[in-house]
Amino acid sequence: MAKKMLLLMFVFSIITISSIVLAQNRADSITLSPFFGGYKFDSDQYLDDNIYFGLRTGYNFTKYLGAEAMFGYVPTETERNSRKGYLMNRDNQNVNVYRYGIEGLFHFMPDYKFDPFIAAGYGRSHLEYSGGIKDHDFGLFDYGVGLNYHLTKNVAIRADVRHDLFRESGHTFNNLEYTAGLTFQFGGEEKPEVTYTPKSEAPARRYTPEMIPTPEPTPEPKPEIVLIELDDIHFKHDKSELTEVGKEIVNENIETLKENPDIDILIAGYCSASGSDEYNQKLSERRATAVRDYLIKEGGIAPERLTKIGYGESRPAEYESHPKVIESKAAKANRRVLFTIIVK
Repeated sequence: MAKKMLLLMFVFSIITISSIVLAQNRADSITLSPFFGGYKFDSDQYLDDNIYFGLRTGYNFTKYLGAEAMFGYVPTETERNSRKGYLMNRDNQNVNVYRYGIEGLFHFMPDYKFDPFIAAGYGRSHLEYSGGIKDHDFGLFDYGVGLNYHLTKNVAIRADVRHDLFRESGHTFNNLEYTAGLTFQFGGEEKPEVTYTPKSEAPARRYTPEMIPTPEPTPEPKPEIVLIELDDIHFKHDKSELTEVGKEIVNENIETLKENPDIDILIAGYCSASGSDEYNQKLSERRATAVRDYLIKEGGIAPERLTKIGYGESRPAEYESHPKVIESKAAKANRRVLFTIIVK
């Protein structure tokens, strides 16, 4: 009955969670993790494998590194004789096993829904017998792996496996823990959302009173600004050459440029965050140069109408939380070239 009640409570907790969003493991946050699972004893301990439940509470020093204290309980049985210490044909004796300790945790992907981590630490176990055998304490080392799956910014499903090691009377004992539960996260610094709106690079035209021929001049029609963007599919990673798709986009806009021979065009190149600042700056300039050269050679656009500039990684369209992941959505969005024309 106790097993069924604990399982129902765990399932009910998951069902009642709503607002599923991308979350993260946060620095300076406190965590609370109730768990339920099983505990497997070394055969030489003469204890029956049984359910295992308890509570972990921790603190994240950074989003990658944290520490946890834990307390667990295993209700089990043994057939060890209280006087001679060997197995007998007799009724099982109840044993309460209390497990407590502290662990260090390292998270590999704290900014993602799936957040795997490793853990290692030191603790103790207290065995409390009901049939006359003397209570027993021993220290142990443990290590293992775990996984958080974030449901909301403050709640995650968690699974853990631990290998417990201790040595007594010249013998090494190996126990195994396997648990699942929830992690509740309180406080901490949340990653700010970064948004970026590209600005037109075309210079504003200014007028002075002396330039107005009559008191009530007919206002000139406002120019139509056309912003052409060549994004990720038009440049390969770490390359400045236009792809065939990129050439098609440029070709579609060459006629517009030819129909407006008195306007200038500003071509601006951008890069993703992988690589050094100096290298990305040069790469963005090469991309802008590649578009300019194509407009001159294939489109017949006069060179004096074209101005190019490289911004490197200094003006991203999207924030890149992991610059080394070169094929992330944000990295692809930042590999682009914009060129702006003003059609009268």
